[in-house]
Amino acid sequence: MDDDEILAIRSAGIDRATRADIDRVRRSEFLATISAYKRYDDGDTLGLTSAAVLHGIPLVGSTKASGPRIRRRPGPQQEVVSTLSLGEPGTPVHLDVWNPIRPYRSTWITRRLSDVDPRHLTQMRGVSVTTQARTCVDLARAGTAFDGTVAMDFVLAQALESGGVEERERVHRALLECVGQADRTPGVRRARIAFETATGLSESVAESLALHWFRVLKVTPVQQQVELYDDVNEFVGRVDFLLTAEDDTPVVVEIDGAVKYDERTLVLAGGAPYGEARHGGNGDLSKSGGGAGTRNPLFREKLREDRIRRLGYRVVRVTWKDLMSDMKMILLLREAGVEMW
Repeated sequence: MDDDEILAIRSAGIDRATRADIDRVRRSEFLATISAYKRYDDGDTLGLTSAAVLHGIPLVGSTKASGPRIRRRPGPQQEVVSTLSLGEPGTPVHLDVWNPIRPYRSTWITRRLSDVDPRHLTQMRGVSVTTQARTCVDLARAGTAFDGTVAMDFVLAQALESGGVEERERVHRALLECVGQADRTPGVRRARIAFETATGLSESVAESLALHWFRVLKVTPVQQQVELYDDVNEFVGRVDFLLTAEDDTPVVVEIDGAVKYDERTLVLAGGAPYGEARHGGNGDLSKSGGGAGTRNPLFREKLREDRIRRLGYRVVRVTWKDLMSDMKMILLLREAGVEMW
């Protein structure tokens, strides 16, 4: 996003901006601070949220919503879905840095003690930064398994988009190496869980979160981006997830209000307010009734869902708010007859 776009968002008022635009403004503040900061020490390497900004890796944002906690000891403990946040536009920017000599915290920077493997370093904007793979693993270790899943799913999806299956496999191997090198360090179990969950097939942060919930709730099997056809082999649509109920009825899970992964940044589908847009890729429904109503995206979506139901599928719609609650996800899946645990 260029300066004119940032200025336009600010001029319109942050309180009226979409969540995606707020994220863009905040990331621009981080990028400006990273470039302007001149007191980097020898051995400093930008990591965690600072590296995530440079690599365009999405962050869920700090939230108090809770889900089952990923710990060594089983039990009913809870953890927040995400603990990592860039903060709101206009608030002080704080840079995360790894340093092999000493930890240190000031107004602008937090240095954490770590001797980063040279293989996991790269240069961006004239400063040393952890690689995409190392950054993803660090986000899982410092945050939650949800944070790690979103980050890893994103970089795998981008690799698949830019270089196909071969490039995705290369990134997958890089992630595996970083997870292995983090063995016996705090938070590595969260990183392993994120690595085992991420597929690179998710098209949005919301889909990555749903994918992680299916793992937490032990839902199997889970298919992603499935194309559905009717009895005469006419394309009906591509659905986000396809599950199977206990009575063997196929269950379609659709994620509403998705923010798509696109061009290494978070782009709000259709430009609608965060939490209200619906991403595309659902097929041509111009033959599903015709008339002016089919130009209305909500009406087209209803026609599409009706066609899917007539084929014998159950349909579960999941919103961003649903993804922030373990109980809501459990209730939605239970109502659809999906077996958990």
